[in-house]
Amino acid sequence: MKKRNLRKFIRGTYRNFPLNLWLLIPTILIGLFLRKKHNKPYYLSVCAMFKNEGRYLKEWIEYHKIAGVDHFYLYNNFSSDNYKEILEGYVNRGEVTLIDWPVKSGQYQAYQHCIDNYKDSTKWILYLDLDEFAVPKSSDNLQDIIRKYELFPSFATHWKMFGSSGHIEDNKNALVMERFTVSETRLNPFVKTFANMDWAKYLVIYEAHIVYAKIPFFFVKKLYPVMENLDFCLHLNNTNYKRNKKMQINHYSIKSYSEFVTKKIPDGLSDREGSRKIDDFYRVDMMCDSEDHTIFRFLSRLKNAMAR
Repeated sequence: MKKRNLRKFIRGTYRNFPLNLWLLIPTILIGLFLRKKHNKPYYLSVCAMFKNEGRYLKEWIEYHKIAGVDHFYLYNNFSSDNYKEILEGYVNRGEVTLIDWPVKSGQYQAYQHCIDNYKDSTKWILYLDLDEFAVPKSSDNLQDIIRKYELFPSFATHWKMFGSSGHIEDNKNALVMERFTVSETRLNPFVKTFANMDWAKYLVIYEAHIVYAKIPFFFVKKLYPVMENLDFCLHLNNTNYKRNKKMQINHYSIKSYSEFVTKKIPDGLSDREGSRKIDDFYRVDMMCDSEDHTIFRFLSRLKNAMAR
């Protein structure tokens, strides 16, 4: 281990000693035992369930291809828009596996289905929604970052919430990432997870945000997602995010006022029964008071890809 990495390892471990060592040592030992040589068709894939996201699909797919995603497992959940037309070329080229998933509030089940059926096709699965963009910060490629965590069952990284940037009306001629640049100043405590398919037999989906490993035969029953500083994400509302410098999840959860009213509210929630209210729009908007253009370094490449 290089000296610089060793220092980071010690700092990360010491912060939550002895809890961190209690989790870190058994996780690495089991990871060494389970680790397999990568000979699968894909290294990094994304799994997402969607409903009526046709107009956003191309931007989302093309961006993540640029950022290092090899393949997409997309679960259609009662869409009635033109998603088939948008995805046809990707499916024909083998870039997208499209699954019809008519399961009400079926996000957790879709995520588990993806593990059960595609664990032998990809090394990592990143679980995202169509309003979430995984943004590498310490590299231009997501794979460069997660490659360092191959001994762990999962890797968690934080949201950064983006508001409406004051947009009331929809603008279908501009990209999502281009329209909405006003964000929270800090990262959000909530995370999204990359799941390591070497551990597929033991992985458990929890609340659509966390994937952990449940080891029935070991003295540590649950092995939680590791974070970039070698701390562990022990719960959904994880506040240990001050040193996250490698990656963030841009979460464009509300978009413009018009889009929220005409799409987000009618579509409801994907993981449970319930609905969104206009107060949710204003709540997110009030959280956002800073500009973040981190994703803009991909913008010219994305526009060229979108034009093809």
